[in-house]
Amino acid sequence: MRIAFIQNNDRSRPRTVGEGQGENRVTAGSYIKKLLEDKQISISWLSKQMGIKSRSTYYRLFNDYYSKDKTGELIDGIIRHIELTDEEKHDLESRFGTGRVSSFFKRTRDILLKCYDETLDSGYIVKTPDGEKSLVSLLKEHSGGEASVFLINLEDERVIGDIAQLLEWNERVKVYDYIKLRNHRIRTAYELMTLIRFFRYPNYLPVVSDFSEYSGICMVSAEGGKYNYMSVNIDNDCCDFVDTEINRDMYDHIVNVYTRVMSKGESLRRRVKKVSDYIELVQKSADFSCGAGMFYSEGAPCFGALSVDILSDMFRDINYFGFPYEHEYVQRLFSIFNEKAEYEANTDAHERRMMFDEGHIEHMMRSGIAFDHMDAFRPMSGEQCRTYFKRLADIADKRANYSYRFIRRDIIRSPFVYSGKGILYLYAPGSGGGEGSSMFLERNSIREIMDDFSEYIWENHTCSEEESKKTLAGMADKYLK
Repeated sequence: MRIAFIQNNDRSRPRTVGEGQGENRVTAGSYIKKLLEDKQISISWLSKQMGIKSRSTYYRLFNDYYSKDKTGELIDGIIRHIELTDEEKHDLESRFGTGRVSSFFKRTRDILLKCYDETLDSGYIVKTPDGEKSLVSLLKEHSGGEASVFLINLEDERVIGDIAQLLEWNERVKVYDYIKLRNHRIRTAYELMTLIRFFRYPNYLPVVSDFSEYSGICMVSAEGGKYNYMSVNIDNDCCDFVDTEINRDMYDHIVNVYTRVMSKGESLRRRVKKVSDYIELVQKSADFSCGAGMFYSEGAPCFGALSVDILSDMFRDINYFGFPYEHEYVQRLFSIFNEKAEYEANTDAHERRMMFDEGHIEHMMRSGIAFDHMDAFRPMSGEQCRTYFKRLADIADKRANYSYRFIRRDIIRSPFVYSGKGILYLYAPGSGGGEGSSMFLERNSIREIMDDFSEYIWENHTCSEEESKKTLAGMADKYLK
C-alpha cells in the first residue's frame, strides 16, 4: 500500500532540522517519508504500532516542524516498529542522532531493572513535630492492627522500598495504590516497576485513577478501639505531616472517600475465586497470547506453556473444582487449552521468548510445580517433567520463533508476561487454599517502555541460546533421571 502525503508549500516558516543547509539538504522528515514510501508502509499501520492517534504527528515530522529532540524521539519509535536492515538503522542514527532520547530509555531501563533487585533502597525520612523519623517506622507504628494505606502518585524509590517492607511485615494491611499511567516515560516506568514488584502480595490493590496531582501517603488504622489518621506529603520533602487520633465516624468517612475514588477508577487486580473465574482467566490469557509476540519473564515455564495431555492428567487426578471431567466447565477449560495449542503449533509468525533462571527451573524439575501453579492441578510427575522439557528443547531447535534463555543470575522474583500488542500481564497464583488473582494492563503509555525494556534485558542480561540449551540439558540430566 502506498502512502498519500499532504504537501506543504509554506516556505516562510522556520525549519528546525537541516536549517540553512541548502535546498538539496536531506532532512529527517524527507528521509523518513521516502523510507516509508519505499517500504510501502501505511501511516495507519505505523500509527497503530506506535500508539499515535493524530496524523498531524507525521505531517509535522515529514515537513520538519519538530525540534531535533522530538524528531529523534519519533525516529527511535520508527526504528523499533518497522523492519530495517543494519545499514538503514545505522544511516538513520548517524544522520539524525537521538542521544538525548536514548538517555530517557536508559533511565527507564534502570528503573525497571529494579523489578529484579532483591531489595529496594528505603529509609525515607519524615520531618515530624517530634523530630525526624523513618517512614517505614511510622508506617509500622500505625499499622499494628487493621489498617488501610493509600498511595497516590508515588515515584521515589525509597518510599517504594518502605512500602515493600510494610507489605512483607503485615499482611493485614491493605495497600491501595492509585496510579495515573501518565504520558511521561520516567513516571510510567516507576509505576510499572511498582506494579511488577508488589503484585505478588495479595494485600496490594492497584487502581488506575485520575487522582489529583497530590503525591503522598494517607493511612487510617484501627486497633483496640482507637482510630488514627496519618498523612505524608511526598512532593514537599515530607514537610506536610499529619498524625492524629480520630473517631470512628471520621475513620469510616476517610475510608469511604478513598474507596469511592477507587470504584471510579480501574481496579487492576481480578480475583480468581471460583471455576468460572478461572476459565475466564484462561480464556483471556489465550486471547492475550495469540496474535502477537510474547516475552515471558517467569523464571520457569507457566501453566500456559504445558502441553494439553500433561495438563489433562494433572487435572483428572485432583478434580479440585468438584466437577467430573465431563462437566461443561471442565470441557470448556480444555477446549481453550486445545485451541491455544493448535494455534501455536500452526503459527510461526509470532515470536515466543521465555526467560528462565536456574533456581526456578531446578524447583520445577524437583517438584513438578510450574511457576504459576494452582491447586486445581496436581504437580507433574518426574516422567511428565522429562516429557515437557524434551518437547520444549525440540520446539526451540526446530522453530525459529521459539526461544528460551537463562538470565545470567537468579533474579526473577516477580513474574510478568509482556505482549507485542502492548499488554502487560501479571498474576499471583492461588495455592494453599488462597485465592489467585491476575492483572491485564493495556496502555499506549507502556508500550514504548516495555518494547524497549524487554528487548534490552533479553539482549543484555541473558546467556546465549546455545549456552542456555546446554544449561537446560545439564539440569535435566541431573534432576530428571
